[in-house]
Amino acid sequence: KYERGSATNYITRNKARKKLQLSLADFRRLCILKGIYPHEPKHKKKVNKGSTAARTFYLLKDIKFLLHEPIVNKFREYKVFVRKLRKAYGKSEWNTVERLKDNKPSYKLDHIIKERYPTFIDALRDLDDALSMCFLFATFPRTGKCHVQTIQLCRRLTVEFLNYVVASRSLRKVFLSIKGIYYQAEVLGQPITWIAPYAFAHDHPTDVDYRVMATFTEFYTTLLGFVNFRLYQSLNLHYPPKIEGQAVAEQKPEEGEAYAMVSESYMEKLSALSASLARVVAPNPEDEVQVDEFPVDGESAEQEAARKKKQEAVEKQKKLFEGLRFFLNREVPREPIAFIIRCFGGEVSWDKSMCISATYDVRNPTITHQIVDRPSLGKQVIGRYYLQPQWVFDSVNAKMCLPVADYFPGVLLPPHLSPFVSEKDGDYIPPEKLKLLALQKGKNPAEESREEEEEDSDEDDDDNEGSEGEEYSEKEDEGKLKKLEEQRSQGKKLPVKVSAGIVRLEDKQQAAQEEQSEEKRLAIMMMKKREKYLYQKIMFGKKRKVREATRLAEKRKAHDAAMKSEKKKTKKDGRGKPEPGHLARAVLRQNGRVHDHSEVYAIEPVGSHSVLVGIPGSDIRNLVREQHRTLLSKPSKEQALLPERRLSLREQCPMTTMCLRGPTLSPMGEVQLGPQPRAAMLQPPSFEGSRAEVRVAWFDFFFHLPLEGHNLSLLVSGSFFAYQLVGKDVTIQAARRKQDLVAAMLQKKKHWRSMCNGLVLGTVLTSFMLLLYSYIIPPLQVSMVDIPIPYSCSSYPAQARMPGVVNSTHSPLGQGCLPKLDIMFMKTHKTASSTILNILFRFGEKHRLKFAFPNGRNDFYYPSYFERSQVQDYQPGMCFNIICNHMRFQYQEVRKLLPADTIFLTVLRDPAYLFESSFHYFGRIIPLTWKLQGEDKLAEFLRDPWHYYDPNGFNAHYLQNLLFFDLGYDNNMNANSPLVDQYIQEINQHFHLVMLLEYFDESLVLLKDLLCWELEDVLYFKLNARKDSTVSKLTGELYEKATYWNLIDTKLYRYFNATFWRKVEAYGWERMARDVAELHRENEKMKSICIDGGRPVDANAIQESSMQPWQPLGQKSILGYNLKKKINKKHRKLCRKMLTPEIQYLTDLGVNLWITKLWSHVREFLKW
Repeated sequence: KYERGSATNYITRNKARKKLQLSLADFRRLCILKGIYPHEPKHKKKVNKGSTAARTFYLLKDIKFLLHEPIVNKFREYKVFVRKLRKAYGKSEWNTVERLKDNKPSYKLDHIIKERYPTFIDALRDLDDALSMCFLFATFPRTGKCHVQTIQLCRRLTVEFLNYVVASRSLRKVFLSIKGIYYQAEVLGQPITWIAPYAFAHDHPTDVDYRVMATFTEFYTTLLGFVNFRLYQSLNLHYPPKIEGQAVAEQKPEEGEAYAMVSESYMEKLSALSASLARVVAPNPEDEVQVDEFPVDGESAEQEAARKKKQEAVEKQKKLFEGLRFFLNREVPREPIAFIIRCFGGEVSWDKSMCISATYDVRNPTITHQIVDRPSLGKQVIGRYYLQPQWVFDSVNAKMCLPVADYFPGVLLPPHLSPFVSEKDGDYIPPEKLKLLALQKGKNPAEESREEEEEDSDEDDDDNEGSEGEEYSEKEDEGKLKKLEEQRSQGKKLPVKVSAGIVRLEDKQQAAQEEQSEEKRLAIMMMKKREKYLYQKIMFGKKRKVREATRLAEKRKAHDAAMKSEKKKTKKDGRGKPEPGHLARAVLRQNGRVHDHSEVYAIEPVGSHSVLVGIPGSDIRNLVREQHRTLLSKPSKEQALLPERRLSLREQCPMTTMCLRGPTLSPMGEVQLGPQPRAAMLQPPSFEGSRAEVRVAWFDFFFHLPLEGHNLSLLVSGSFFAYQLVGKDVTIQAARRKQDLVAAMLQKKKHWRSMCNGLVLGTVLTSFMLLLYSYIIPPLQVSMVDIPIPYSCSSYPAQARMPGVVNSTHSPLGQGCLPKLDIMFMKTHKTASSTILNILFRFGEKHRLKFAFPNGRNDFYYPSYFERSQVQDYQPGMCFNIICNHMRFQYQEVRKLLPADTIFLTVLRDPAYLFESSFHYFGRIIPLTWKLQGEDKLAEFLRDPWHYYDPNGFNAHYLQNLLFFDLGYDNNMNANSPLVDQYIQEINQHFHLVMLLEYFDESLVLLKDLLCWELEDVLYFKLNARKDSTVSKLTGELYEKATYWNLIDTKLYRYFNATFWRKVEAYGWERMARDVAELHRENEKMKSICIDGGRPVDANAIQESSMQPWQPLGQKSILGYNLKKKINKKHRKLCRKMLTPEIQYLTDLGVNLWITKLWSHVREFLKW
């Protein structure tokens, strides 16, 4: 038994190591270099000789093959070398050390390359992983994780390969992904795909074994060196590569000294990818031989034609950018874009201060395309396209130069489609891919979409006419039927009409299809049972794929229809945005007349805004004079509202006006659009008393009119503008700040019906909740009399407490530190207080302590001040051990519920980040934020907070100085008042420890020391944490604004930040570092024991409803956890307690949360 068959064909890893006499690291290294991999036997139990233990198996013949490998002896020699070198170092024999280093054993991998890849095509087929690994190692920083020589070697080999791809123009596809940039090149007919990481700062992860990666890289660098040499020879290029026109020794060293050292200058120039490579023998066009082409055996004429057509398309793609000259701005990633442009015949350069080997500068007039990656530009050159980098990648994948209009700076980019996805029959094809296919066929999808819009508008116009025609035809049919019924009832014969028959022609195509479908049906009927089952499975998969594609198409169709209807509504309301380059229409409304001046001027983009540019040959003076005559000759009621009507023309721009003159498009610059340029720029308003004026500056004159009485205003639409004279149905709102570019905004009457419905619904729900609130709160005891019961706070006998547990640091018998049980935790908002709450719940449940819980809710009726009557089952004189739910702090009232030696705790957070978290979490229940416009409402609010903030608004306390408000003080008081410092001193006197969220672990260590707890008591998992995608990244400017807006909280935070570090210093820096490391280690251990997957998951991925956290209104942004299925009995209960959210834990502790649960059901009912 076990002496023949599969049991003798395999060998375990340990036996293989003993057979080769190698350590595990050397054995793994040898297997990687030789390409030997473990195998999984079919009958694992038989191979394992009846045992079910997990073992790694190798084929016995592979291990015998390794016995004859000469590198094994080199491994043994290296071990002897290390042992001798260590001994020489120990004896300080430096001559011996130098001699040993000179004779260090080394080995080559040339013979292994020849063994593993007998032909060059085999090496090319296995080049994908080699390139990806070398490109990865080339981006590594110089650290101890890998050798510097390896990093430099990978960089050199990858640059050589990129230069070959440029010289051979073999790049075919490119795709930008989150991981990096995917490239695909066709080398000698073999597709090679690799990924290059982005040039970001690299941080080495700790859970990656770099020794294994380094061994693979050692083999791959040898392979890539052989491949590069062979590829360069195939193109008649020098190897190592040389730049065309210069030998290595002839290059000017001073040219590269400004960018790199002399030794590195050549490599930097080669990696710039801007110069061509030198050839061994200069090519002669006359010597080129036209190779005869013969059809491949078995290839039909159609296949040959398709192959030739494909080859022609490839040759055309190679010349995609020929004749085009590109310039890359500083913010653009240079290497990938320069590589792609050079691969398709284009010329590329950049600023000389950006990188070495710039061939021309930005002022070169022959530049056709400038690649930029910023929303606006100060200067633009006429005759040059300014495009975003995605245009280069999309054009390569589309195999044609795409229209540039979709890639202008500041324009919303189209989706970046993957060229590696090929749709099959039944798959969903997005509309963008269909447009791309139409462009490749020579069609213009923009015109088709425009025609569809016109047809849709015609259909909308014909809807009313069609409905009237249908009603008329229905009435006519009813009349005929009534007439026939009357004739029948009178006994008259009904008229009979016989018409000649029509010969029906047979559709041959339809008949063939019917016959084919009938044959298919009969063939299915004749199938065997097993074949029919397999056929049904195949058809089920196809139908499911078609069903999924149909569902996606319907969703996209619904989305497009919604966008189209919104666009129609916007167009109908007159708020359409003119497109750049199209003629704008300036409409002069006066006494019901409309004057169209669309042929006078057009809108052109200038950076982040636009100017109104006159068409050459037009005279804007005549337009202004015509308006002047209309205003003065035919006054109307609207004009009568003006106290003064004046129109002044001046021959030059005043000093306060922004003028456009000359060939550039910058302020005080120039513009050249024809022989007679005309331009206008919107100006900031000037405020004179109660009258506001709008000044519109032209090329050589300007006019201005008062803005009172709904008479003259500016129509602002995005970054474009025109002017209008309007009637009483328009309201005018002047800009608040002089530095705003927009002087006045035209606001038409809006439909407030949906908002009114929402307000009415909100009022009804609020009234309902207030009614419930009035019923649930017990009557307030105006004059509470403390009852002297044994467990009242006024008479708390020390001897009546739990035996062996006191609230002092040391026991009276000298037994050491005992845990403190009486705790008041002031739970502040958005400060990780839910995590601390879980710690307190676990400790109180462990020691059977008495909690003061709120009655009916999960908070003490916040934002009202705390009252004793809000405690569940409260009776006068009762005393509690722990109070920790949300409240608005009132020290004297809380003090009456707790013993005299109670420890008071709270936690603070950086006010700027607290404001960001509170704004997004509570934003939907703060009516002040509903009127904020734009995607980034936080930035809009901080731009001018007092424009939106109302101190008396509902829930307005969430928007300013929330910490100060939670602690029981006025958050709207003057931050510079001396009372602020006085209140901060009060807080310092009330609380024994103020923790900081930014130093959470250090805070828990101080808490453990203060309360004399065990390390297990302060273990935690982050609860109520938000998804990273919902967290707004505060820029430096926004951080400063948020800090200044919450100035009182900032003073509070800075004060207790100083006290916190004084406590840390008293605790001891080394001791703190040691305890924090231990806490972190134990937390990681519990995470591996308790959490499924070891990390938090989205709310939709949480399996147990009891683990679902409370979500903010209208969104699911709070993460939760999944409990592992198999947990040992020792940790099962602790794991569940640590992962239970606040609401569920309160329910487990017996708290009555009927108001909170009712509000939860109301939210679900309304589908918030």
